[in-house]
Amino acid sequence: MPRSSVISTPGPTVRVLLNVEVKAERDSLTRSFRRLGHEVTVFASIEEAWLQLASQSCDILYVDLASQTLDTLALIRDMGNHPRTKFVPVVVLCPRDNSEKLITALEAGASGFLGSPLEMDLAITNHEIVLRRARRVASERVGLAAAEAGCRVREAFLAGACSEAVGYARQILDTAAAVVAVRAPSDEGAAKSLQQIAADALVLVELVEQAQDKARRVADVLTVADKACRIDRLIGQAVAPQAGLARRRRVKISVRPLPPGTQVLCDEEALSAAIAHLVANAVAAAPASSVVDIEVVVHPDGMLSVAVTDQGAGIAPEFVVRCLNPLAFDGAFMPARRHIGSGLPMAKALAEAHGGRLEIRTYPGDGTTAMLTVPPGRVVTPVRR
Repeated sequence: MPRSSVISTPGPTVRVLLNVEVKAERDSLTRSFRRLGHEVTVFASIEEAWLQLASQSCDILYVDLASQTLDTLALIRDMGNHPRTKFVPVVVLCPRDNSEKLITALEAGASGFLGSPLEMDLAITNHEIVLRRARRVASERVGLAAAEAGCRVREAFLAGACSEAVGYARQILDTAAAVVAVRAPSDEGAAKSLQQIAADALVLVELVEQAQDKARRVADVLTVADKACRIDRLIGQAVAPQAGLARRRRVKISVRPLPPGTQVLCDEEALSAAIAHLVANAVAAAPASSVVDIEVVVHPDGMLSVAVTDQGAGIAPEFVVRCLNPLAFDGAFMPARRHIGSGLPMAKALAEAHGGRLEIRTYPGDGTTAMLTVPPGRVVTPVRR
């Protein structure tokens, strides 16, 4: 996701990618943007452009329709189709007498244009307008994503509460049935059963109220802002709380070498919590003296995946979908693995809040792999020299 800033207000450094054929115009734009405090990178080919776009965020791209070294229209279309660059504004430079090519570029997805030869005052004004518009769109996009994320997380919390409530409700029903079966109401056993009904009912009410309050608070504060966090920090925060459980169960948590220098633009607390749910489930499901394996991969298209694999009994295929659906899960379909509660639906909701996914790959008797993915637009990898 791009970060956009209005030029006149302090904020993150604006990153500009620039391709201009005429050296004098290229140098003039470069000097003007750098005087504004922008970071400017000049590229001369599609390969150079994608290398920069894949390795760091870009706020605006300038490309010359008269370029002799790259297919400008193809670059514009490809950027519009790629999840990492689809929201990056593209400004085209075009000779004033070539309106046909300009219209084609705008139809391909260009955000604006400058006529050449350039008028620098007009170019800078246009630059500010395009960035302001991009910032507004980005803000609306983030706000919508945050609202949707809040709804999904609230649903997961409330569904988790319902899952636990179902368990207590069943206990109440069982106890009530036992009371009905007692022939002598004055019997001591009947009195104890009635007391247990009252205690279970109070626990049920308190549980639902606490879950609803927590869901409201989390939904209010959850954001998916583009805060850069190192992948090693995210994994470390997810693994550390599970060390005690792993030690008690004699399970080893193995983290494979992480992609060096990789960062994720995310809500750090939320995404690390999602991964922590996966690790906790894996440790709880793993047999003694086995290994829980964590592997992080940055794929060729820029997507990042976090795979957590255990060597446990696996999950029956008919229950895989249910354990990811907070509304379908009733907390009782797998008594031996009651740790598979609201954790997986919560991890799924948090992954989707970041534009990612959660997939479960499992075979009964052959372990389970939970894979959380982060889209390319949220993955920042080091520039390769």
